[in-house]
Amino acid sequence: MGEVVTSTVHRRRSERVQMKPATRVRAAVRVAVVVQLLAACAVLPAAAETTTERSSSILIFPKVIVDGTRDTLIQISNTNNSMVHAACFYVNAAPFCVGAGDCVAGTCSGRCEAQWVEVDFQIVLTKQQPTHWSASTGRNPDPFAEACSFVPPNF
Repeated sequence: MGEVVTSTVHRRRSERVQMKPATRVRAAVRVAVVVQLLAACAVLPAAAETTTERSSSILIFPKVIVDGTRDTLIQISNTNNSMVHAACFYVNAAPFCVGAGDCVAGTCSGRCEAQWVEVDFQIVLTKQQPTHWSASTGRNPDPFAEACSFVPPNF
């Protein structure tokens, strides 16, 4: 005998057309939220800008030199109107000769390895306070105190 097949596709389309306005608004809001989340999560390249005229929260001095003829002078200032605490790190990555000779002069008979010795210290700057120090002597906040020494290789 014959079999009767009824299609539900037509019924579903008609239900969709007759959807309540509140349900349509909710669906549109869900789509908008998903689109905004995808746009917010998009990865954007970070822009690293170098400046000496504008303030920043991270300062990097990539090459601080202390040798017999050169000494780096480090200058920073607080441009904020409140006191700030700065965490500072010196990292000595100068090559060290494992063997005889000198890596910098190119006379090392063994292999050259970076030292990666870290010295960390804290600085407290009052509002609008500038400060400076030379890398060879360090910062001496008390002019009557004994000066520090950060001379390589005993950095």
